[in-house]
Amino acid sequence: MANNQEENARAIHQMAPSIKELDPKAQVAAVEVAIGPPNEKTTDLLWTILVPGLIVLTGLTIVAIVILLLDGKSADQAVTAFSALLAGMLGLFTKSPVEKKES
Repeated sequence: MANNQEENARAIHQMAPSIKELDPKAQVAAVEVAIGPPNEKTTDLLWTILVPGLIVLTGLTIVAIVILLLDGKSADQAVTAFSALLAGMLGLFTKSPVEKKES
């Protein structure tokens, strides 16, 4: 895996001077072609970290809301954090709006 990372880093380092003047979308496309999409192991690792992390943070904001309300304080900021975390977590499980439909 380290060898693949080194190869990816070398490829990006070599192409950086030639794509720096391009449009940002073209730069992203060039880098994606050079390194390719993440493999299944990397994707699984990201999901294993991201989903439980969002669940824990969402739970902590619920606890913060309850504590703030019990203390008679405003829970506006905690509610804002909760809604953002909940939206982020739900967004992980929805279909991409740019994904092509299979017929």
